[in-house]
Amino acid sequence: MLFASGWTVDDVLDLSWQQIALVVSCVLSFKIEQANVVSEAVSAALGGKVERKGAKRRRPNRTKQAEQNERALLAQFAQHGFDV
Repeated sequence: MLFASGWTVDDVLDLSWQQIALVVSCVLSFKIEQANVVSEAVSAALGGKVERKGAKRRRPNRTKQAEQNERALLAQFAQHGFDV
């Protein structure tokens, strides 16, 4: 997957296993998003219905989301033995 995206062997060998897993996950997510964009365009061109992402979904409150992210970060610190 990485080599098809333009990575070289030297680039991959410089990464740890966790970094490789993260990069593969990100590249895979991007490729899936690209395929969805193309398939939606083809479907719309052939007369199919295309569901828009932003129209039906309601986004959570940004302040609540920020608080949840902060709590998750503090929980990670607590797991590693830091008192915050």
